[in-house]
Amino acid sequence: MIWEASLLVLLITFAGAVLLWNAKPRARLIFAAVGLAALSGLLRIDGHTPFFSNVQITSADDLAERFVGVAWWLVCGDLAAIVLALFLEERSRQARLFSDLLGAAIYGGAIISILSFVFLVPVRGLLATSGLIAIVLGLALQNTLADVFAGIAVGLEQSFRVGDSVKVGEVEGRVVQVDWRAVHIQTEEHNVAIVPNSTIAKADIVNRSRPTEERHGTVQIAVHVSVRPDRATEVILQATMLCSGVLDRPAPAVSLVRIGSRRNLFSVSYACPDAVSFGQAKDGLLRQIRRQLRHAGLLDTSGKDAGPGEPPATRELLRELVLFESLTEAQLDTLVPKVVTRTLEPGETLFEQGAADGTLYLLAAGVLEAQRTINGLSKPLGRIGAGEYVGEIGLLTGDAHAATAKALTVARVHMLDRDALAPLLSEAAELAPALERSVRKGLELIHRDEAARSSQAAGARDGLLARIRSFFGI
Repeated sequence: MIWEASLLVLLITFAGAVLLWNAKPRARLIFAAVGLAALSGLLRIDGHTPFFSNVQITSADDLAERFVGVAWWLVCGDLAAIVLALFLEERSRQARLFSDLLGAAIYGGAIISILSFVFLVPVRGLLATSGLIAIVLGLALQNTLADVFAGIAVGLEQSFRVGDSVKVGEVEGRVVQVDWRAVHIQTEEHNVAIVPNSTIAKADIVNRSRPTEERHGTVQIAVHVSVRPDRATEVILQATMLCSGVLDRPAPAVSLVRIGSRRNLFSVSYACPDAVSFGQAKDGLLRQIRRQLRHAGLLDTSGKDAGPGEPPATRELLRELVLFESLTEAQLDTLVPKVVTRTLEPGETLFEQGAADGTLYLLAAGVLEAQRTINGLSKPLGRIGAGEYVGEIGLLTGDAHAATAKALTVARVHMLDRDALAPLLSEAAELAPALERSVRKGLELIHRDEAARSSQAAGARDGLLARIRSFFGI
């Protein structure tokens, strides 16, 4: 063997290993396989194998052969570690812990093989001495080793994977990293909690991503005893239909769990798509339940013995609309007699997509769903409930409805057409800018659903105001 050729191959192998250290495993695998083949060829040319039998080193070629043997074992260990890492990566997303530990064992075996088969060093005594050293290190690093072996146990159980939403003791969030010592969990507050593996092995683990990402919850609502349970159940179920974060399947359920002397307690079970939306879904559900109970006259706000009040009157509903916040009390009084009330049965249509009726629809009770038809396919846009309204853009500009509104439950709708509003705009021209601001404010409300904007786009600021004035002949 020519030592210059051996030195060249060794340099290429070393440089490639350094340059590709952070490369993709498949690129490292190809390079390691080529390097191992080249080193095996060098040994075979001179009639050697990686298992040397001659202790003596008498020439530069002998020294080069030993270095080639050392490189052969190291590249062989690297190749085995890469193959193992790829195998574990395909089997599990928690492969880092196992690949690190088993990779360390492989490289340790490669070093022992170099001492035993290349330099012919007796390793029995070395292994016996290393056992004593291992005991000393084990006592010094017992906490770290406890984390390592606990990580192995947790990994074998496959209790969770990277990306799963979990609750470990008091820590709840999404697993972002699993390594040899700890698990990194990103909490809902966007912090990263680093939980040692030994703690995880002893803690109660709840994996919220299995068998599905769905998150189930329960809230309890107290309703005055004078309210019929079936009526309370109906209104609460309508509230669940209006919460966009609550899934329709599995369907929410309402049950009477306790009968009291003053209030009955109802339990509302619901599901949301994932843990991320769980908090928002609960907040939205509680808001909608209170809103629907109030508009149904079932909310007990007067005192512990007074019982629930009455549903808001038509005038009160109009006053609460952001659309009419600029109207005076006298102007509001002129609108109330012009309101027409209509009752819809489930499945009945309130207005059709493309219709231009110039009417404001204020929902007093029940649930409506807006659907838009595109290329013959009907797509749900959202739902509105008691206290919400649609058609404000059509009322003020004459635009056609951009969606069809149908009743999902028995619904009571108050209707106010443009003829009722026209006298007010004619008497007070400054009312048009106020209505324009009210329309835009209503469109920008955070909690308004897309269904409550079922008219065409409002357009530019000056354009909307001009259209309102033109439509009413101001």
